[in-house]
Amino acid sequence: MATKTKRFSQMLGMSARQYYLLDAAGETPRTVAVRAAEILEGRNKPHFHPREDMGDHVVITNTSLADISHRKKRAIAWHSGYERGFRAFTEERMHAIYPTLLIKNEVLRYLPKDAMRLKRMARIHLYPKEENPYWDKVNYVLPSTITKFRGLEDYSLEEIRNYPVLVHPKYSVMLEEHIECIPELTEQYEKWRAERTDLVKKHYPHRIVYTEQ
Repeated sequence: MATKTKRFSQMLGMSARQYYLLDAAGETPRTVAVRAAEILEGRNKPHFHPREDMGDHVVITNTSLADISHRKKRAIAWHSGYERGFRAFTEERMHAIYPTLLIKNEVLRYLPKDAMRLKRMARIHLYPKEENPYWDKVNYVLPSTITKFRGLEDYSLEEIRNYPVLVHPKYSVMLEEHIECIPELTEQYEKWRAERTDLVKKHYPHRIVYTEQ
């Protein structure tokens, strides 16, 4: 009996609808749509079957901050069917008026065109800002795909010291300008520069070492 109960709880956990949170800030509509369509179909599950609707809910926030710089001049046109019913907008203007429409259309385009398409679209929740009513229901937060570059102030002193220097000593003045922005790094940088100058003189005596006049 315990085995049957355990098995039933496992099946219930596999079939339960989960909530995924996806932040669209800085992401392109295509990137968001591909990730959302995979979850809506359930292709991220090991027991996925294309004829069963086993997808989960997707909550997409910050749709108004999505990156449409590469497609803002693309036109969207439609006709109402009535006389003088033709309408056309650029995607930039459409995104300013309806911040969730572009991503919604992209997700709809990436879903299979079958009978479960509208059922899957009913499980996507789009919000132009970060506020949404599903904070308590979210089970997983999807990481961002944007590569965040680190500034000089984000590195520790040990990382700066061990980082391979490709700047010629003649042009080290450019590096000094950034170092001076952080007072606590100035002393470490001067010590490192003196050690490096000694190493260059020892191992590469034929090189010209540029020093301050």
